[in-house]
Amino acid sequence: MFVACLSLTLLSWYTANREVEKNAMQQFHLQVDDVIKSIESRLHQHEQILLGGAGLFDANKSVTREQWHAYVARLDLDNRYPGIQGVGFSQVIRPSALPLHIAAIRAEGYPKYVVRPPGERPLYTSIIYLEPFSGRNLAAFGFDMMSEPTRSKAMTLAVETGKTTISGKVKLVQETHGAAQAGFLMYVPIYSKSRPFATAEQRRDLIMGFVYSPFRVDDLMQGMMDLRGDWINFSIFDGEAESLNTRLFVSPGQARDQNDPAKYNALRRFAVYENIWTVNFHSSKAFEAANQSSLGIAILAMGGSISVLLFIITSMQIFRRDQAEKFAQQKIVEIMFKQDEIQESEQRFRFMLETCPTAARIARSGGHDVIFFNARYARLINAKKGQVKGVDPQSYYANAADYADILSKLGNGEQIFDRLVELNIPGEGTKWALASYLPIQYQGAPAVLGWFHDITERIRMERMKSEFISTVSHELRTPLTSISGALGLIAGGVLGVLPEKAGQMIDVAYRNSLLLTHLINDLLDMEKLVSGKMHFDLQRHEVITLLKQAVESNSAYKSDRRVKLSLTETVPEVEVTVDKQRFQQVMSNLLSNAINYSPDEGTVEVAVQKQNSVVRITVTDHGPGIPAEFRSRIFQKFSQADSSDTRQKGGTGLGLAITRELIEQMGGTIGFDSIEGQGSCFYIDLPIL
Repeated sequence: MFVACLSLTLLSWYTANREVEKNAMQQFHLQVDDVIKSIESRLHQHEQILLGGAGLFDANKSVTREQWHAYVARLDLDNRYPGIQGVGFSQVIRPSALPLHIAAIRAEGYPKYVVRPPGERPLYTSIIYLEPFSGRNLAAFGFDMMSEPTRSKAMTLAVETGKTTISGKVKLVQETHGAAQAGFLMYVPIYSKSRPFATAEQRRDLIMGFVYSPFRVDDLMQGMMDLRGDWINFSIFDGEAESLNTRLFVSPGQARDQNDPAKYNALRRFAVYENIWTVNFHSSKAFEAANQSSLGIAILAMGGSISVLLFIITSMQIFRRDQAEKFAQQKIVEIMFKQDEIQESEQRFRFMLETCPTAARIARSGGHDVIFFNARYARLINAKKGQVKGVDPQSYYANAADYADILSKLGNGEQIFDRLVELNIPGEGTKWALASYLPIQYQGAPAVLGWFHDITERIRMERMKSEFISTVSHELRTPLTSISGALGLIAGGVLGVLPEKAGQMIDVAYRNSLLLTHLINDLLDMEKLVSGKMHFDLQRHEVITLLKQAVESNSAYKSDRRVKLSLTETVPEVEVTVDKQRFQQVMSNLLSNAINYSPDEGTVEVAVQKQNSVVRITVTDHGPGIPAEFRSRIFQKFSQADSSDTRQKGGTGLGLAITRELIEQMGGTIGFDSIEGQGSCFYIDLPIL
């Protein structure tokens, strides 16, 4: 019996130790998995912040510094996302545009702004927005991240793939004081939507900049989790190699020396936004102490008593099993809670789509089966709710090739925004919509979210406008020209001297006919510019020669007011590529406006000067200036500072709108400076040959 009981004691002791070791190993790996998931989850949250910033640029032609500050302030980074150093925008600058870029930023109130580091490079990426714009972040303003190889590698990969990337280990430029920390950066590329892009070369041509965030790794990890210093220690390395140069982070747990190695270890490598991180885990002394069992010693010490031995073995095994089951149940509850969160998130998402004012539907990946839609979408396709679900959306597209192109781009992971599509709707005919398509995950499977903004009425109005312009061209301009000519002859005395009152009425009619003719011509010019039908004969011309002709042609305008035109020649012979006739039209608009708003016997100054790679032409008057509330609308069609029925100055409100379109078509830009009560200065910048 003694031998039998001793054998049973040894067997029980061995079995108990194995069970404790197994449970400890399971708990250790659960802790490891939890750390990995926490890191991935927080990085995903930061990616969503950057994607939101990218969406802000996609939704606006340009984003101002104030808009960027308002967006980041709304995120409440310090309280909601501890550890993130900031959210910024780095603008891509071609070498030819660098001087203009620096001048533009300095004009915003940063006179010492430069792109750092100095030197010639094929491409610059200056940090122009970074919020919060204070403290350490001030050191990053103007820094060209692509000048540094590690950052450049991640940025280039983001441009070529169109995906979010993170850089390798770097020292952030924000490390200006205190203990330096390892850092990395996350990039989301932003492209120009001027034309489609699918290849890496096309993406490189259309890149506008990057929404990015810098991270100080110690701060990020402190804000990310409880670091589990009492249970598990870990080190994070950039890449697959474990060295001091690649180490990003070391948890502040109790250090282990070679004479006291950790009992439980794990090495994990996982992909993080086109990069590889290696995490080396090892157990702490506290964890190992908590998972040691005195059961084996008790079994050996009390092996002489079979009943006591059996009691201890049974009791301890039940206790350990209960502990393991409780721990497993806790993890199961956590997993179920996360699944409930996912389901609740999808419910909120569906509610948002159902109540949004834009037609929306979700189709399975591939686009041939509608699985969710809102009431607006049902009205768009003139169908009842029971007729939409499961229907192939392709049946509503008028152009099958157009739909196939959309599917092809979605299959490549692209996002499509504001694409004009033609729909054939049963019972209603043709409709037009601006459609956007986003690849998403829905109900655990790939899907496509489609947004459709019905612009059928806008298309109809555009066609009506074109028909109206055509009517003006063919039905009004010819008879109006005859009427204006006849009135001019009568006003000039061809039929003899008229009575005073009759002569006054003829003069009023003649002036109004000229104004109406000018309005019709402006309308036709604007229509041609918008539709792309205006022809430009671009030739090389000397700037001074063109300006002399413009001054001479307009010197007699409103001669009764004795306003002088003064031309200052401050540059040698400089040539530009313009359409001579259209350039003279631009100068006539600017000079006539300046004369109109100049005081009697005043002077309008015309000057030209060379600024880097452009020549600047200025037209300056000394009139009342432009009201502050009108400056944002000055280049809009039919905009006038004085829009009342009794305004003193004439004009159609189209001259400056046409002028801007003509200048931009010839490769230039136009702008103005004005001080109320002191006058206005309009300037044109044209590239120098």
